[in-house]
Amino acid sequence: MSQGLDGGGTLFILFGRHRGEFRAWFEFNPNKVVIAELEGRLCTMLENGMYSLVERGIVTYSEFAIDVPNAQIEDYVFLSRSHRQQDLGWINNGGIYIGSRRHGELHFHIYDKQRQLREAENTVVENSWLRVEARISGKRRFPLRSVLQLPSPFLNLLVLRRSCVEQVIADGLLGNIISAQGMPHEIQCQMSCLNGQQKKSVLHRLSEFEVDWWGPDLLWGRLEASLGWLHEGMSYSGRA
Repeated sequence: MSQGLDGGGTLFILFGRHRGEFRAWFEFNPNKVVIAELEGRLCTMLENGMYSLVERGIVTYSEFAIDVPNAQIEDYVFLSRSHRQQDLGWINNGGIYIGSRRHGELHFHIYDKQRQLREAENTVVENSWLRVEARISGKRRFPLRSVLQLPSPFLNLLVLRRSCVEQVIADGLLGNIISAQGMPHEIQCQMSCLNGQQKKSVLHRLSEFEVDWWGPDLLWGRLEASLGWLHEGMSYSGRA
């Protein structure tokens, strides 16, 4: 069942038995949570309301987004130090996937948020809007209370200005290993042809040209502020 929230989001709830135990599954967008309302809904279903969710909740799927205003996906190259580059797709809405959506514990979805809002929700956004999204799923589960202690999932992702990468290639600094041709994701696709040492060498060289606004540690550090409801939820229970 689903319940609309005053913050504009929806609380999705599923009950059932799993391995002999009766469990409940909750899905909601933390950025659209009105804490008092969420607490009220949970109190009708859980003995200790929000405290039970925070203390006993296990996160099985999560998305962490970094929004970059006035940026367009075509202007950048996105490379992963850890993912196989063949686990990469250029999808029809102009977005990029890096990593396996089916089998991996972590993958990235990078897309034009302005376009997505326009086409999916008929919402007009005046300025360009780039979204870099880390999605954690599969076996990589963690207690909800430990979310603020997670290492940044963005650490292995490089964000490079495409014009700089093309200049590096044109100057011959990468030899003839890769070329700058075709669609914006072509450089990433060419990485799949490199052996481990070649890939390491290319990434080391290109990491010098990372864009100024890309700081995974700094950006991840802002997570605590965006998840203030988590601490607030503990205090609402009266048991924090």
